[in-house]
Amino acid sequence: MYVGRSLLFLPSEKFPTLGVGWTLNFEMYFYVVFAVALWFNVRLAPLIAAAFLVAVFYSDGTVCTLFVCHYYSHGYIHFFLAGIGVYYAWKFAARHLPKIPTIIVAGLIIAICYGSQFLRPWWGQAIEPLLGGWLVLLLSSSPPRCSLRHAAES
Repeated sequence: MYVGRSLLFLPSEKFPTLGVGWTLNFEMYFYVVFAVALWFNVRLAPLIAAAFLVAVFYSDGTVCTLFVCHYYSHGYIHFFLAGIGVYYAWKFAARHLPKIPTIIVAGLIIAICYGSQFLRPWWGQAIEPLLGGWLVLLLSSSPPRCSLRHAAES
């Protein structure tokens, strides 16, 4: 039963057979939600998916007390919402931005997100002070994570 739940990406109170499989549980959840949203309306699918994710997140512990609601209300679900937000920002801004500088800036952002995974020990001492107080407050005093690599530690 335990192995079957792991292979089907079903949420469980125990970690999946492969320890990093918990991230796949969140990804499969998002893919299923997005696929259902596509079924309802292709053009509005990102908004439908975002609305569903927000509804599950805020219903945890109030309207829904099931383990599944709590599991899928994990803080990392916000990264999917952020991805939907980036999609709309890009869709709106892409027509108005010059191509070459945009490619360079996007490449730098990706490199910074990737590199931040290796700079984690130095974040609080070296990088945060350079960013200024407003950005630190925006990021809730935690380093940006572009992946779910450190989630098992928390």
